[in-house]
Amino acid sequence: MKHLSRLLTCIAALSLASLQACSSFGGPVSGVVIDETTGKPVVDAIVVMRWHGNWTKIFGESSSACYHVETARTDAAGRYQIAAWSRPWSFSDLRFTSAGVDYHAYKPGYVTVFKEGTITLPARIVVTPFKGTKDEYFEQVLSSPAWWCEQGGTSRRGLRQLLVATASEAAALAETQNQRGLASFLASQIDDPFDEEIRVMR
Repeated sequence: MKHLSRLLTCIAALSLASLQACSSFGGPVSGVVIDETTGKPVVDAIVVMRWHGNWTKIFGESSSACYHVETARTDAAGRYQIAAWSRPWSFSDLRFTSAGVDYHAYKPGYVTVFKEGTITLPARIVVTPFKGTKDEYFEQVLSSPAWWCEQGGTSRRGLRQLLVATASEAAALAETQNQRGLASFLASQIDDPFDEEIRVMR
């Protein structure tokens, strides 16, 4: 009876939303990180993949939530491999009308380059040396919202190595009060308890 009830619920979910409603899954994802200026692979970069869903509210407003994140470091050839993952669906997933994944690569002193009109994940992630002031680097790279799953919650285990790296760089570079404040915030996130259950904002 229990299995029948789950099956009927899953069938209902499929009719209301999409295949994503019965389970959430992603990967595997693999590729290489390249330095735009040299054309050479980038060693020891941290690649971040974030899976997110979108839904439309009653009055037509659109919202989104990040529900999973994975990270991986590039090897001596600049290549990375993110393993496949999955999780059971929940009733809160029924709101999703579409789903997607975005990516970034972190390497001290660099910023990810995005090609306009790109829809699918590229086999090559391109980064370039950051050109700007230190304040701009803190704002656009170290405190970039692209690193976070602010609207949904996530298994934060995948973000720990990124938090360690960005906190370390921020602490080394910080000179102003605002910069030191960000460095302190990043450091405080490292030892937060990890959420084993992936949640979606209600």
